[in-house]
Amino acid sequence: GSVCRVRDSLDFLDPVQRATVTLEKRLAIAKNEFGVGPTCHITNGDEEDVPLFAGQYHKSLPHDKFGQVDAADYQKLLDCVFTSDINVCDKVPSGAAGGGGAKLVNPIGGTAHQTTGADSDSVFITTPDALLSERLAAQQTEVYWMALTRDVPFNQFGNDGLVQIAAENLAALPEFKGLSIPRNADGTIDPVTQLFRTEWPGVTAGPVVSQLMLADFVIDSIIVPPTAVTLVPRMDYMTAFQPWLDVQNGDSDVVTEFIDPAEPLFIRNGRDLANLSFNDQLYTEAFRAALILFSESVLGGSIGPYAESLRQQGFTTFGESHILAAMASSSSSTRHAWYTKWQVHRVLRPEAYGGLLHNTLMNDVITPLPQSILGNTDLLSRVAANNIRMNPDGEKTFLLPMATAQGSPNHPAYPSGHAINLGGYITTLKAFVGFEAGQKCFPNLVESDDGGLARVPYVPTGTEFLEDCVDKDGNKTTGLTIEGELNKVASNVIIGRSHLGVHWRMDGVSGALMGETSAVRRLQQELSGLPEARVVDGARSDDIPPATYKFRLYSGKMLEIFGVTLYRLDGQLCKGAYTGDDFCNVVNEDKFETFEDIVKHSATFSVHTEL
Repeated sequence: GSVCRVRDSLDFLDPVQRATVTLEKRLAIAKNEFGVGPTCHITNGDEEDVPLFAGQYHKSLPHDKFGQVDAADYQKLLDCVFTSDINVCDKVPSGAAGGGGAKLVNPIGGTAHQTTGADSDSVFITTPDALLSERLAAQQTEVYWMALTRDVPFNQFGNDGLVQIAAENLAALPEFKGLSIPRNADGTIDPVTQLFRTEWPGVTAGPVVSQLMLADFVIDSIIVPPTAVTLVPRMDYMTAFQPWLDVQNGDSDVVTEFIDPAEPLFIRNGRDLANLSFNDQLYTEAFRAALILFSESVLGGSIGPYAESLRQQGFTTFGESHILAAMASSSSSTRHAWYTKWQVHRVLRPEAYGGLLHNTLMNDVITPLPQSILGNTDLLSRVAANNIRMNPDGEKTFLLPMATAQGSPNHPAYPSGHAINLGGYITTLKAFVGFEAGQKCFPNLVESDDGGLARVPYVPTGTEFLEDCVDKDGNKTTGLTIEGELNKVASNVIIGRSHLGVHWRMDGVSGALMGETSAVRRLQQELSGLPEARVVDGARSDDIPPATYKFRLYSGKMLEIFGVTLYRLDGQLCKGAYTGDDFCNVVNEDKFETFEDIVKHSATFSVHTEL
């Protein structure tokens, strides 16, 4: 007859006992999250200190002829985000003709309570740079240079004069630093290996574009080459003042031009990266990467503890089903971004900064922006020339040339939603790949040709370089690592959003770190319930060890996760929920005879336990 019980790997548990254990685990996870305490988000003070809300996001609201928002209208936006009432938000006025136009994107979404992972407000992010700061001016300078060099093929960065000028101009800015900006020891920026990249492990090696964005992927036995209907070259938008103002008021009756669908191209320049980040569905780049790694057997049922198993492979745990579900769960980290975007910072977009700069230089409507950008003639003379080229009547402006007609989405800049999602997706993939497998060489290196018509074998030239990796036979050689190319996927999308003109570097880099933290918290919570992660009394030396996740963070620090309350960060054993790569609640390892004792003791799930 039937037996009303489930077979647990440690014991026979009847349904009530198992339900009780499950309840205890879920309560323990919730208590561990509660133990993090309140997360304090500190604003840059612009909303209180800068007149006319010039440093804030108010796109799609009504504006005067200079693009300045009315204080009463902005207050209605504040009423919306502070009440989190969908009906109050519907009363925020629109600046579009007839009162329709572009809609605000989910201003109350960040207040949703999350039932898994960290809550929407519980992941820390650094304070954004202030409107009048030198570092934001430096980032705006970078976005201008990205706009001016959108059509230069990445494989020509070492030969192009404008790219060289851009690298030298940015290197001359003392505050163009931090934010994962690669620079040489003497302060210079190599246009080939450092310009418009991040300094995450592997990102400055090889071509700009990740091999995972250039390789074919297979879905349902369909082989898909990654060619795209990309943006028309040498076509910029919002370069004349009235179209710029119309878009700020919420005009959505605009058209972006794309190339002939019959002739799609491989990614070969900044405009193509912009197109990738404009037309994706957030999850799709990481999903493509996962499909490729499945095809290459880097991911699958023989990862983690099953890499050492003789008779088992993973599926619902440590296999395809688990990997895709865990990666997809990072999509809810968007709520962390939305909370800080709307309920905390409300930072303007780069296109709005361009309007402030233009009005200061041309209309005597002064915003005291730093002289480092107002007086940057190498940059601004080229911006003006580009915009005169684009404007039918030859109107001279200093507006940011946008890659699409609608400009930024209708939500604040900081942090980037794309960044927090890709930051989390790629973190999850790296956790399943593991550090050692992540050092394997990516096979058959390619890059796009100048025209995007074909992939050609990649051979380093000039200052380009490869990194150490392990070939299929286990031998050390040089190439590009799986880990580095995964990091490059996140970097490509984040920097692609800046090539698009809709984000600064701080939005992307800080957002990715936020996504990383959110993903680690989810991995911690889930690992505590997996049978492969249990520590069993009397284990033999030849037994498969308990499952952990071990990989490198974007900072380059090593992280190993043992469960919901225990992890090792850069060699230091820490307890509690992971809150970032700069904090560790240290465990006193001397109090225990073995590491296994620590792991078993940590299973009490109390963040206040003496460890």
